[in-house]
Amino acid sequence: MERIKRLLQEKGLKVTTQRIIVYQVMERLCHATADSVAKEVRSIVPTITVATVYHILESLCQTGLISRLDTRDGKIGYDITAKTHHHLFDAQQRRIEDYDDAGLTHVVREYLAAHPVSGFTVDDVAIWIDGRFSEKNS
Repeated sequence: MERIKRLLQEKGLKVTTQRIIVYQVMERLCHATADSVAKEVRSIVPTITVATVYHILESLCQTGLISRLDTRDGKIGYDITAKTHHHLFDAQQRRIEDYDDAGLTHVVREYLAAHPVSGFTVDDVAIWIDGRFSEKNS
């Protein structure tokens, strides 16, 4: 808990029990929609409102403690990993795993630099890789 308090303080956020719990839930879930985070948080703190959970998630995003994740089903999700990375996605299992590969990011950036799109500037590279996890990795 002290580590989370330090993270919040370093980002200029007020340390509250609610923020700590939301962050702990995100650490456990890794990738989640706001609704699933709210459900988990409300099982711990039944009096917290869904709006408060959404607000906390957004403040964690704005300060770079978590990142926003546009899921394949059109819902906005959140990712505990805030740095640039990619995702492996298994549609059958509805499973998302982080895939951290600086080499892939570099190759894509080089390709886009050599093949620019008119009127478009690349800010970040985040790739979704669709596939299936074997049962032994479940």
